[in-house]
Amino acid sequence: MNSFTSNHNCWVVLPATGSIYATQISFQNLLRQIKEKDPAAAAQVSYLQIENKLTIKISTNKKFELNYSEYTDIQQGKHFFSINLENMVVSQLIERLAKLLNWILKIDKHQFKATIEVSNDRLRIEIHEKQAKFQAVAPSVKTEKLLLIDGSNLLHIGYFATKANALRNSEGIYTNGVFVFTRTLLNLVRQLQPTHLAVCWDKEGSNTFRKALYPLYKAHRNKKDEELIQQLSTTRAMLAKMNVTQFESEMYEADDLIGTLSQRWSNEKKKPCYIVSNDQDLYQLLDSNIAQVTQKKGQTLIFGKKQFENEFGILPENWIDIKGLLGDKSDNIPGVKRVGEKACFPLIQLYGSIDMLYRKLDELQEGDFKRYYLPLLNGKEEAFLSKTLATIVTNVPEVVNEDLDTLKLNINKQAMLQEFHRLQFKTLLQQIQQGAYRVS
Repeated sequence: MNSFTSNHNCWVVLPATGSIYATQISFQNLLRQIKEKDPAAAAQVSYLQIENKLTIKISTNKKFELNYSEYTDIQQGKHFFSINLENMVVSQLIERLAKLLNWILKIDKHQFKATIEVSNDRLRIEIHEKQAKFQAVAPSVKTEKLLLIDGSNLLHIGYFATKANALRNSEGIYTNGVFVFTRTLLNLVRQLQPTHLAVCWDKEGSNTFRKALYPLYKAHRNKKDEELIQQLSTTRAMLAKMNVTQFESEMYEADDLIGTLSQRWSNEKKKPCYIVSNDQDLYQLLDSNIAQVTQKKGQTLIFGKKQFENEFGILPENWIDIKGLLGDKSDNIPGVKRVGEKACFPLIQLYGSIDMLYRKLDELQEGDFKRYYLPLLNGKEEAFLSKTLATIVTNVPEVVNEDLDTLKLNINKQAMLQEFHRLQFKTLLQQIQQGAYRVS
């Protein structure tokens, strides 16, 4: 069972042992009563039946926030739900939701039983499994998952998204980017439930092999804000105290560190790996085990190999051939002039790679692509240079022999709370106290 929680949505997955029609009517009545009390409290509720589960989605606005979490103890055959709510209609919602869940769970007394505790602002449901049927749809606590975070990318996103309202603690330390980074990290740990975690960073001021190969690589980028530089240091120091594994390299970029670790994990462990970044360069790493995770409007989006192939019509490993032809303005990779997206995707689909394209370049003198023959002929050197610059290295010396078990998630909760107090992350501290996050 998976759950994805934001300030606006709560997904609750329940065994569909009873009448779905009766359940739907009950929830409609519940939502109607809440709306009568506070029309802005809840927007809608929708349903989806999957095998022997019933998924219930409650959509809300900021005035009526749900924080939902769950975990499974396979060894003891138990499943736990925890829902925290805030506002005037909370107590009524909890009371009715508890009765409804209790009614669903009691329909089949032989399959499972439930203990439900209700307080003024909290609902706790403990389900004791009697048969293996329920365990089959619950996530295995033994499944290994690696979460790799592009630290620089994630911090930059948080910093620039909140730059206009930069936060500082009482010591004068800027914290707006650090806060967004930390909140996203905790949300991802809760949602994806990784067993292993690492954050990879670009080393500031380093001369990577790409700059040595092409001095203009990223040369157009402006100098970083002092506030951002300070928050890079603050974030790394905080993660170190939290016991989160971090990597950086003098000669290689964070993408290369991520590429090496993800490829090793996929090849050696053959288990899921999630890369957190909005950098499309990482598409080339996608395979049956590796997916990319982005955050958009408070939602966690997972982009895997199948989604990539459906969208672009090529294999992930051919992404570097696309970048070889198109280049990349953000990294100052030149590409081939006068060859755009309309040409490069059909060409790579047809020939499979830049190498094969240039082997058969003379074929382009006739046919639909003849207008690109001369640009490709004159831009051959730039095409292969751009492909090399765009290719992520998967054998970085610093991590190619790293024991993957050193990446096991083992957050020092006491140190984390101390850092949150020092940085004055009051919202996160309150949510942790309410049980919204689990960090181990």
